[in-house]
Amino acid sequence: MLTIQIGGSNKSLLEVIRLISICKYERLEKFIAKLKRPPTRTSKGRQKINHEEIFNLTYRQVMSGDTELLYSSEVDLVIL
Repeated sequence: MLTIQIGGSNKSLLEVIRLISICKYERLEKFIAKLKRPPTRTSKGRQKINHEEIFNLTYRQVMSGDTELLYSSEVDLVIL
């Protein structure tokens, strides 16, 4: 991926091209200000599911006799 470093932050070429098309009729100072603006959102990245923990929880419930959870369609077993 091609990136451009502007004002201490890396912008992809696609982001720069989009900003150029948005700001083509605005003053250069506004364009540069938008280019240097930090991102408004951050991402925690891909959240991995801990399959072993989910299995151990389900195993403990089955072994203790609490199996009503397995027959219910209202509960998502993956997200507990």
